[in-house]
Amino acid sequence: LILRDATGKETTLFGDLFAEAQLRDVRLAGRQWELIGSFTSDRRFEIDKLFTIKEGRRHRVTYYCEICHIYTHEPGRCMCCQEETELLEVVE
Repeated sequence: LILRDATGKETTLFGDLFAEAQLRDVRLAGRQWELIGSFTSDRRFEIDKLFTIKEGRRHRVTYYCEICHIYTHEPGRCMCCQEETELLEVVE
C-alpha cells in the first residue's frame, strides 16, 4: 500500500492483515484516514491503529454479520454463515 499526501510525496504503508484489508476496502475509498504508528528504519510507515474521519470525528472500522451477530475486522464473508458482512464505522 502506498500513501500519497497532498504534496505528492509517497510513503509505503505496512500493517497487519486487518489494517491492510480495511485500507483496500473499496467501500472506504475516498475516506479521510487517521493512521497512528511509526516510521521504520527503511522509511515505511508501520500502522498500529487506523480510523476513518467523518464529520470531524474519529471512527473505528469494523464489519458485522447481522445473521450470526459476529464482528470482524476485515471485509468479506461471515466466518459462520458465509453471507457478506456489513461495514460499520463506529464513533470512537
